[in-house]
Amino acid sequence: MLLQGIGNYSFEKVLHCNIGDCHAMGQKPLTFVRQLLAACTRPEELTTDGLYPEDVRQRARLILEHCGGKSIGQQSVIQPPVGPVLEGWPNSGHPVTLEPVKVS
Repeated sequence: MLLQGIGNYSFEKVLHCNIGDCHAMGQKPLTFVRQLLAACTRPEELTTDGLYPEDVRQRARLILEHCGGKSIGQQSVIQPPVGPVLEGWPNSGHPVTLEPVKVS
C-alpha cells in the first residue's frame, strides 16, 4: 500500500532485512571460507585439479597436517603453525595467539 500511495504512514520507504538471507541483501558470498571448509571436510578432493584454487588447497593442507588424524572430523588440538595461518585469514584484521586452538 505504501508504494501505491494509499494510507498515512510516518515513513517513506520500507527497508527489507532478510535476516536469513544475507545474499539477498547484497552481501558477497564468502567464497574462500566456504571452499576452505569444503576442502578440509573432504581432503580426498584436494588432489582433484581445478576443484579448488591453489591458495585454498595450500591452506587446507596446512590445517589438516596439524590436526590429529589429519581430519577436522574429531576433537583435536591444533598446534602452531596454524595460528599464523588463521592470522592471515582474508580481511580478518584480528590477531591470533599461538596458543593451541581446541576444535570440537
